[in-house]
Amino acid sequence: MNSGRSRLRRLVLLAMAATACDRTPETSAPASASGVPPAPPSGMSPPSVAKQDAAAALRRAEQAAVAAHSPAELSRAIEPLLAALADERLGLDDRVGGLATLAGAYRRRGSWPEAERAATRAMALADTTKDPRTKARAKLEFGTTMLLAVEEHHPVETPDPALAALTTLDAAAKLYESQGSVDFYATLLAIARALELAGDDTRQMYARITRELVQEKWIAAARASPELARHVDYLRGRAFFGLGSAELARKNRAHAVEHFDAARELLTASQAYDVASFVERMDELLERPR
Repeated sequence: MNSGRSRLRRLVLLAMAATACDRTPETSAPASASGVPPAPPSGMSPPSVAKQDAAAALRRAEQAAVAAHSPAELSRAIEPLLAALADERLGLDDRVGGLATLAGAYRRRGSWPEAERAATRAMALADTTKDPRTKARAKLEFGTTMLLAVEEHHPVETPDPALAALTTLDAAAKLYESQGSVDFYATLLAIARALELAGDDTRQMYARITRELVQEKWIAAARASPELARHVDYLRGRAFFGLGSAELARKNRAHAVEHFDAARELLTASQAYDVASFVERMDELLERPR
């Protein structure tokens, strides 16, 4: 157990050193038994209008999947998402994004084999595109899936999932940072969680996220986009939750309460699907004897 933690720590620190420089033939065909629709046949590019219609249908299905909470809701949301992904008119980048959403939905439902397959396929398809955002999203989703599999002890087919998680999260962080994307900080949250699993002090990393996301460029961008504003609130809320947890582990209850209060406010403002679960975890941590 200790050797595993030491190995994870070494892998995380290597990753952090790196980031510091920073189809189906018919649309009506059923999904495959793997829970991931097969790839569309190669051929001429579909007309742009048809691609836009397919992309719009996928967006609606993705929004429903992201909004779903319970296993039953997720199961209902996954079906139209699979149908949208099975549309052969769909563009490559949209398909990769849809597969990343599908992997997250499967993971939240507790369907780990399907989540791994969807994330793996997203990674494979992303390797064939030139769009760095598409590549980054696929890597972040795959890395997150592998990290949670390690954390929650879910068996996966990917060899050495801890190494796979850190390698892909490192690559995602580099891509997002080079683009100046806010999702760089989502990737840092995942890497911070890996550090926590290795038993390392994560307070500086979480503090970095809370600090950098109030820089003027993000404040201005958030003013122009309510959706981005909620996303920034969510990322900062997650980081304050991490800070609170880290302080509580060090018996600094007063600091923990302060950080948890900030996390509650920001997560509530974000209107994210998992706000309630974070609030419950904070309440539980504060009630637990220290």
